[in-house]
Amino acid sequence: MRRGSQNLPRAEYRSAQRSRQLIIDALISLAEEKPLSKITVTDIVSAADISRSTFYTHYESIDDLVNDLEEYAVGELEKVLTDMKKNFSDKGVHDILIGISDTLEKDKKLNRMLFSSDDTTIMAKMLRCFADYMMDNDAIPAVIRASSRFNAMIQFFAGGASNIYQAWFRGELGGTLRDIADLLSETIMYQTNMFSN
Repeated sequence: MRRGSQNLPRAEYRSAQRSRQLIIDALISLAEEKPLSKITVTDIVSAADISRSTFYTHYESIDDLVNDLEEYAVGELEKVLTDMKKNFSDKGVHDILIGISDTLEKDKKLNRMLFSSDDTTIMAKMLRCFADYMMDNDAIPAVIRASSRFNAMIQFFAGGASNIYQAWFRGELGGTLRDIADLLSETIMYQTNMFSN
């Protein structure tokens, strides 16, 4: 939430939420027509049918808006990974990737916009989120997590997975997000077997 809107009276809070959603919907719709870098505040306020002052009440700039959306998307992924961490011993790589894919599917239009951008910020945030999840996971023995080999494998897998998701959102790969989870799971298992030999 931006600028303390949670402290507003109920009617104003709903109005602020509604305005924010109009702005977000307008941005996502416009991003289907042209790159994020070409979208202006004027485009957004026109598409959302709001005033410029309404936009600036909620966001300082388009970059500020996109950053909020990236933080939201990464936060949703962190929630899934946190839930999975609680039951890590019961969850294999495939289950984790299905959880990630299902989370990305829930906000597919938003994630398509974020992942299709030439800006790599969302990729870096997603990669950090997944790598941190693996490096901080107490279910994996500390001696393994401390090894440079494990760190290299995690960076390799996280970077590859992020790039595969980005390619899917850009329309460069077919199938569903669950198909992507299957592909990544098979690839990770194959690579893990190669690393362990």
